[in-house]
Amino acid sequence: MIRPSIKRIIKDFIRKQLSGHLAFDTSELRLQLGIGHLLANRSNYKSMRNLWDAEVSVFSQWGEDGIIDFLLQSIDLSKPRLFEIGAGDFSQCNSRFTLQFRNCSAYLVDSNSDLKENLSKYLPAWKSTSNSESLFVTPKNVQDLFHRAKAFMGGVDVLSLDVDSVDYWIARQIPLEEVKIAIFEYNPIFGAEKSITVPETEVRSRFEIHPTGLIFGASIRAWINLMNSKGFTFVGSNRVGNNAFFVNSSLSPKVQINLPSTSDLYPFVDWRIRDARNRTGTFDFKSPIEIDQILAQMPLWDLEKNSTTLWKH
Repeated sequence: MIRPSIKRIIKDFIRKQLSGHLAFDTSELRLQLGIGHLLANRSNYKSMRNLWDAEVSVFSQWGEDGIIDFLLQSIDLSKPRLFEIGAGDFSQCNSRFTLQFRNCSAYLVDSNSDLKENLSKYLPAWKSTSNSESLFVTPKNVQDLFHRAKAFMGGVDVLSLDVDSVDYWIARQIPLEEVKIAIFEYNPIFGAEKSITVPETEVRSRFEIHPTGLIFGASIRAWINLMNSKGFTFVGSNRVGNNAFFVNSSLSPKVQINLPSTSDLYPFVDWRIRDARNRTGTFDFKSPIEIDQILAQMPLWDLEKNSTTLWKH
């Protein structure tokens, strides 16, 4: 089957817009262009050196759509069962492209009340085995949530977690024995050396911890140590440096890239994004020195010492 060229996709989209047969929504165009980009990228999978080479962003915030496809192809998993905690309103999440492209299953969770409506808007219920819950996820309720997702889909193959708060403490409670791929947001400004996280509390967002929104989640080393203990191998991150990817160690030999050295994690915390906020909620583009000063004041949890610590270089 010969797929239409990108030029033809754009022409068809414009024609439908002008004829009034399609509401002004670029989602379908983005999907088709993304599929074209990704299929072209697949021809390079065998020569890729790291996950950065696989990046394609369709609906994901950065390049996660392409990385997920690469990993699924690598482990021969055509129609995964996706469980995403922190799916937002579905417009920009790690599951959306894979769900639509592969016609697979998904269980999506977020406290955002628009999630269910947008899921049905962009993906009619008859087109997939998908479900959503509007829920504030905590370490106390995540096991029950996981079992609901598992029962609905018949299992969980891919887990994605991004709630911008106590992610580490939530992940500790999730049974991962049958999971094949896990994706966790980490906090790059926590650095490459320490295994640290925010203390376990009941905050709902990073802005409740600190108005800048900089203090949340866990360091990349904290995630690697936790996932090693659960039988997973760290295979890399996205290029921007905030999502870590893990593959069940029984399957990781199938991922034919140069696996990163966990003794040198500095390439994964080279954070260039300036997303600190002020007390009014607007960006204030803090300098690295200002960020260090904020971090120095915040109590964090040292997972190796099992005690409160202050962040230092």
